[in-house]
Amino acid sequence: MSHCVIISQDSQIYLHCHPEQLLTPSADARAGPDIPFATNFPKPGLYKLWAQFKRNGQLTYVSFVIDVKSPILPPNVVRFLLDD
Repeated sequence: MSHCVIISQDSQIYLHCHPEQLLTPSADARAGPDIPFATNFPKPGLYKLWAQFKRNGQLTYVSFVIDVKSPILPPNVVRFLLDD
């Protein structure tokens, strides 16, 4: 369905993610209109995101900047909650 690349403003952090899927789609499966992504940002700051989507055989690219804020919870609590 899609994938995206995220790079921090200082170019030190590179993230690559794909949409969340609970089940492996079949060859004729359709998706959308919403395509959820999830990732963890290692530190606050500005990040540039590029996403690629394929719809009706056509590739579409979008880009935008996101401002990641400091978490409300302390980092050790966030790690505890996110660890499996």
